[in-house]
Amino acid sequence: MDTQTSVSNKKETSASKADLILTMTLNVLMLFYAMSLTMLGPLMPSIIEQYKLQLSQAGLISTFQSIGGLIFTILGGILADYIKKSRLIGLTFFTYSVSLLALAFAPTYAVVLALFFTLGASTRMLDVVLNAYVSDINPNRRGFHLTLLGISFGIGGLLGPLFSTVFRNSGLKWYNTFLILGITCTLITVVYIIVLNRTKREEKLNITTKAANYLELLLSPKLLVLCLIMFIFSGYQSGISIWMPMYMEKSLMAKPFLSGLTVSLYYIGTILGRVLFTIFFKEHQAKNLIVFGSFTGGIVLLSGIIAGSSGLMAVTSGVSGLLTCAVLPLTITFACNYYPENSGAVSAIILVNSVLSWMVFPWLIGLIADNSSFQMGMLITGFSLILTFLLALTLPAQKSSS
Repeated sequence: MDTQTSVSNKKETSASKADLILTMTLNVLMLFYAMSLTMLGPLMPSIIEQYKLQLSQAGLISTFQSIGGLIFTILGGILADYIKKSRLIGLTFFTYSVSLLALAFAPTYAVVLALFFTLGASTRMLDVVLNAYVSDINPNRRGFHLTLLGISFGIGGLLGPLFSTVFRNSGLKWYNTFLILGITCTLITVVYIIVLNRTKREEKLNITTKAANYLELLLSPKLLVLCLIMFIFSGYQSGISIWMPMYMEKSLMAKPFLSGLTVSLYYIGTILGRVLFTIFFKEHQAKNLIVFGSFTGGIVLLSGIIAGSSGLMAVTSGVSGLLTCAVLPLTITFACNYYPENSGAVSAIILVNSVLSWMVFPWLIGLIADNSSFQMGMLITGFSLILTFLLALTLPAQKSSS
């Protein structure tokens, strides 16, 4: 009996280590996916100059990226409950890598937009499946590991603008930054396949979600609130990532280094906040963390935008990232806790709203900037956090570690 128990314990320990290695690898994939989202901001002036674009036309990059993301977020959520998530992750990350490489050879702006459509399709599908797969691998510590996944996203978001700013300042063409990232991600794809083959983790498919159940999920009042929170909150994120560097340069007369650093400071704040969250606040009420973070973050960010100082804007961007760090992972955690048997479907439903937001808000900010002022457009980011706060007040009590 003792021998059987010992063997069983060894198997559990081995499986636990394998799950940990796989989870760490998935975090690396998330990090390099996030880089492509934030590295675009500092490159926008170069793209606009090369193609002689208006701000609203340049905003179409985010729109096309989001249209592709919208379609494949929905598809990813469905497939994630029918096909092994590990395979979907490998396929989507490889497609992502190829899209990055192809951008270096795009001859026209129309081709650039088409490739950003493909880039959006692969990355958003990857986002859905990564969140769902990490949730499946770690069912007993779902909130904790989704927050760590968010930290990896934050690190990638931090490195993205630094990466593109360094190469931009060195005189490298904007599209070569995508070439370098594409080569790196291709190598990471190979590493992921190796890790996956060595861990040999069994996956159970959740083929329990029929068409009627999907409709029930879509009409769920509980998920509707979370969808609205994700949509509004992502408007804040997309505005910071896409337009903040150019706003700093054109309206606040900041140097390119400071404008790129501002986005990095936002992600530094997000990373630091999520690290502190996993250590000190994981047993606190998730609702309270979302409510407090979105309200205080909104006030701080609005203060920086209204003040019109480049230095203060950089600081308030970082502080707002720190305060709002838990909003996104806790929103997904809420959804997965509501319907744990359909983690792929509910993750997709929530993240579709993030994609829609990235489709609408950058274009809207660019349109307002063209017709009024850049400052008026950027105010949307701060007011988005205030709206997030109001919506979060309706959430039920739920521990953030669950």
